[in-house]
Amino acid sequence: MLGAGRGHIGAQFVAEAALLGGAGGLAGALLGGFATALYSWTRHWNAVVPVPVLLAAVGSRWSSAPSPACTPHGVPPASHMPRR
Repeated sequence: MLGAGRGHIGAQFVAEAALLGGAGGLAGALLGGFATALYSWTRHWNAVVPVPVLLAAVGSRWSSAPSPACTPHGVPPASHMPRR
């Protein structure tokens, strides 16, 4: 057999989706913290962005949607849907 099997392709898809989603969550949390600090600086306020809050923002991504490849129980993947 030549090439990757269905299981390997599925595992790579899930791992890739989780990695990209986590990186996006981290980038969003850092960008949100930076925007908060910048806004408070323009208003001459003290910026308070606790590190646990930033970590919770990233962590909420992992708990809310582990992978776009996961489908709800009983819902067939798009490849098994009838064509019109």
